[in-house]
Amino acid sequence: MVAHEIIVFKIGTHTLLDREGNLREAVLEALFAASKDVKKKNTHILLVTSGAVGLGRTLMATSASLPRAIAGSVGQAYLMSRYVAAAQKCGIVIGQLLLSRPYVLKRAHFLRLQTLVGQMCDAGITPIINENDAMTAETDWSFGDNDSLAAILAVSFGARELILATHVDGLYTSDPLRDQSAQLITKIPDVNRELMKYCSASASEHGRGGMISKLTAARICTNVGVATRIVNGTDSGTILGAIAGASVGTYCQPRTRTRALSNRERWIVAAKSSAASIEVDDGAVKALRQGKSLLAVGIKKLYGEFAAGESVEVVDKQQEGVAFGIVDIGTEQMLGRPFQVQHGVQVIHADNCIVL
Repeated sequence: MVAHEIIVFKIGTHTLLDREGNLREAVLEALFAASKDVKKKNTHILLVTSGAVGLGRTLMATSASLPRAIAGSVGQAYLMSRYVAAAQKCGIVIGQLLLSRPYVLKRAHFLRLQTLVGQMCDAGITPIINENDAMTAETDWSFGDNDSLAAILAVSFGARELILATHVDGLYTSDPLRDQSAQLITKIPDVNRELMKYCSASASEHGRGGMISKLTAARICTNVGVATRIVNGTDSGTILGAIAGASVGTYCQPRTRTRALSNRERWIVAAKSSAASIEVDDGAVKALRQGKSLLAVGIKKLYGEFAAGESVEVVDKQQEGVAFGIVDIGTEQMLGRPFQVQHGVQVIHADNCIVL
């Protein structure tokens, strides 16, 4: 684990780029000014950046038809050159990390990532992190979107807070562009399914996220005790305020846990397969919350595919998260067989299960 206090700050494509696809230099300068300030308090920012694909398409003067992998490879080089220039103005040294899912799925890679980031923080280097779009686009190595990547990092490093910077002020009761009566929701005590009705699943032209992806990230983080804040990153003052701890945007309150997660438990949550889940009945939910293992008899449905040894989310019949766990058997062993009636088959051992 990193010995420093960590803030994960994710900046979205439309926060970095204006309507013409040009980089907002003032946003980068505000980020590094805030980073320099919190370093004095031994707090370090892990900066997760989007924007490479959008910049690549701007530089190539093409529409969205340019393949994501190619646009990302072109845009990433230019994006980092602008980060370097902005960091130098504040006397900050940055280091780039391009990640893919195996870096957290495999326990050994996960520990190596933690060690590397810890060493970077020790050396006073600010990590700039992005998905390796050129190699992961349209593959199962992808995190899906940078909101998910940021959430995974926040969990992995036991961050004090995850800040998701977008181009709106936070979560509203309805679309503020279409409804003048829309009100900003300043505090969310419980990120649940009911909140999803307030936001759209649609992503931006070049980005892959949206408000739903941000709430999904917040749900994972707050469940394990990491506060999450959604803010307007196009405003330099808001960036500075959010990192300093001011009450801006939409604050998602972390749940209180009776004990902190162990590092192995953090890995189990971080390594969760983004494409798979297990739906269980009420009896299984009760058993899990009593500290028992998940048996096949309690499973109602399987979503996606997973193999033995992978981390999978367990949900109830309302699709609310119940737990994360390392499965003993995969879908290939289950499908095509009446596994629900195999009462003695253990799917997740209690020691490998994190109940939410």
